[in-house]
Amino acid sequence: TKGLASVAKDHFDLIVAFDVLEHVIELPQVLPQIFDRLKPGGYMLVSVPNGRTLRERTGKVMQGLRRLAGRGDSRPGLHHVNFKTPAGWTRYFEDHGFTVMRHEMAIGHLVNDWHWIHAFPLGVSGVARRHPNLERSFCPPALMKRLDLVDPFLRPVTQGLWGWNLFVLTRS
Repeated sequence: TKGLASVAKDHFDLIVAFDVLEHVIELPQVLPQIFDRLKPGGYMLVSVPNGRTLRERTGKVMQGLRRLAGRGDSRPGLHHVNFKTPAGWTRYFEDHGFTVMRHEMAIGHLVNDWHWIHAFPLGVSGVARRHPNLERSFCPPALMKRLDLVDPFLRPVTQGLWGWNLFVLTRS
């Protein structure tokens, strides 16, 4: 909130928050401030994770374990602290005055969870920091491209269950 408070009291036609809101500890206080900075008729583009993915379910459990260990939300920006389903994000935005103009799910199950399943142990163990190319061996670009081609075919079955939320919001 300190960064937002330092922004001039200008109003904006467009606000973009890609891969941000899931990290904001004070989201109930920050989202109204963002809404107040958006001009009536302005747009906000948002990408947030889907709380139904394996990655987010595990993240929620890990966050709970950090809280039990007394570390809680002390490391903002490193972990997700907001875990909502697509319907949960929609309600949350609407409850804070936004109108959802469009909502799509992108980055399907295979790409999202395949990458995470293979990269997570490397990140937790610190191996990825010491050997940055190791992740590419588990998730080579050619494989990820193929998985990305298959995901759209699974979309009728996995829509709403997997993926990443892309929202176009407006202030009426």
